[in-house]
Parts: sequence; C-alpha cells; structure tokens
Amino acid sequence: MSRAAFNSLGEDDEDDPSKHECRAKMNQGEAVFNFKQKNLQTDMEMWFMEAIPAVFGVEDSDELDESLQEDAQADIVEKICSTSNTEESRQTLLTWLAQCPDAARRDDFVGKAVSKALKVYLAGRR
Repeated sequence: MSRAAFNSLGEDDEDDPSKHECRAKMNQGEAVFNFKQKNLQTDMEMWFMEAIPAVFGVEDSDELDESLQEDAQADIVEKICSTSNTEESRQTLLTWLAQCPDAARRDDFVGKAVSKALKVYLAGRR
C-alpha cells in the first residue's frame, strides 16, 4: 500500500512520524546509574523487600501500609542511592520508617541501608 493510500485511510498528520521533530527524551528527574550501580540498586531493592517486613515484624509487605510496600521501597532506594550525603539518607529513612514499633530494628536497618546506598553511589564515581 502506498503512503498516499495509507494517508487516505484516515491517518492523521500528527501520527505521521516523518512530520515530527526529533527531540531528546525529557528529563523526568530520574537517577541515571551505570551498569554496576543498577545491579547494586537492584540487589538493594531485593534486600528491602525482605528486610522491611522483618523490621515491622510481619510476614509480607502486603501487610504494611502502602507507603512501605515495594513501589515505595524502590522510590526510597533510588532517592538514597542518588546522594553521597549519608546524614540526608539516614534522615530520609528515619522519616519513612517513623511508624516502626521497634526502634532497635529500625536503627539497625537504617545503618545497613545507608551503607549499601553509599556503595551504589560510589560505584558511579569510578
């Protein structure tokens, strides 16, 4: 089918890729990690999926508030892995985990998480 015939079938000019300007993707504020950082970040997200329920003393994250479930965990991991400021990461985690009933478990988790996040961040500096 020719291009003219195709256009006559109702294709709008706005849908024609040859009519669009080529533009780069819009920056949506997402962190840009290298291969090693992505692997470390994925490992950290998997660790969060196991550790967060344990910190709250439940079997599965489905039993937790939505703000503590997997999607929110991934957002927190990305946020803390995007900075070298360990105090900022620590405060982010403490605020996020404010409803944790066991302060000792929470503090232990936060210390490990900040350490892991710093490793992700530093993997991009090499």
